[in-house]
Amino acid sequence: MLKKGLSKITQGFKVRRDKLNAKLARKESISSSDEYWLDHEGNTVDEQCVIDNLEAASDYERGVERLDRSGKAIVTKLRP
Repeated sequence: MLKKGLSKITQGFKVRRDKLNAKLARKESISSSDEYWLDHEGNTVDEQCVIDNLEAASDYERGVERLDRSGKAIVTKLRP
């Protein structure tokens, strides 16, 4: 369920992220708001780490309980 949520978010970000990364690859400048977006909202590394940690947990519910506030917020965000 969380993987589907992450996939949906990632697909929604893909076009914008690809355009911005292409500009950066061509050594073109991007706006500070686009740079901020890439570093924060457009970056799904934290979401992937939470999913990986929950997959490694012996029990999903116990794994969720052990997450910090940020991890729990990510779980809530990824649930449909």
